[in-house]
Amino acid sequence: MRPSLPKGLGPTSWISIWAVRRRRFVVDWRAQRYCEIPTWYAAFSINFLARVAVPVTLKIRTGWCPESRNGTEIARIAENCGVAALTVHGRTRACRFAGHAEYDTIRKIKKIVSIPVIANGDIDSPAKAKSVLDYTSADAVMIGRGARGKPWIFTQINSHLTNKSHVELPLISVRDIILSHLDSLYSFYGEFTGVRVGRKHLTWYTQCQGGAHDFRQRVVRVETAREQLELTRLFLEKIPHKDIFECGHPRGERGDQIDEQQKNAQKEKGKDGKGSGSCWTTKNAA
Repeated sequence: MRPSLPKGLGPTSWISIWAVRRRRFVVDWRAQRYCEIPTWYAAFSINFLARVAVPVTLKIRTGWCPESRNGTEIARIAENCGVAALTVHGRTRACRFAGHAEYDTIRKIKKIVSIPVIANGDIDSPAKAKSVLDYTSADAVMIGRGARGKPWIFTQINSHLTNKSHVELPLISVRDIILSHLDSLYSFYGEFTGVRVGRKHLTWYTQCQGGAHDFRQRVVRVETAREQLELTRLFLEKIPHKDIFECGHPRGERGDQIDEQQKNAQKEKGKDGKGSGSCWTTKNAA
């Protein structure tokens, strides 16, 4: 049976709510109004999903906006509805990917629920993964943009957490990973689309490299897999191992340092990242 609507929602509300569910970036139909009714709508949606025969996990953000970080409330609802595990990204919906992730909310969520909690957001190095795990007490971390251009980060993090050592792949392994990745793209998408998808991955792989600008300018213009592979192979042969290994996410292994610099800068400006409405946070695990 469809639950009754809360006060203030008119007869067209179900249409508007449907629109909010179907479109990620609805800006009309008072979408924000409905997203700001978390208890009723979240309970209705999550409870419906959690009644299926397989484990259901949920990924959320810390809230709608910096002034409304209601992630703890949504986490309780999720657990009560039978969600098996919860992933939390350390930014609000309004922040998109601006500023830096904050981990205080994730830490609070971990303290109030008994289901596994997975921390996500700005985890782009083994050291950052460990610091986030230590600070939040989360059960695991989820890597997203931090793996772009360096898929070996998962091996690095696992080694850092278990053996306390830094894994350095042989130069030949790094080159093989990149070239094999391109081959896989061609096989999966076909040559036409595979070459075009390969362009963005090559940009991520090489964005930290000195002298890579000319390579990128050339490789985005080629139309065949053979040309793309050949240009990439020639470029990789000229790069020292360390430079290849450290490429990837623009913040790379310097992520923790940048977080600290941003935190200090915000303190000087007197911003706390919450009451001011800013998406730049001052509390991090770094």
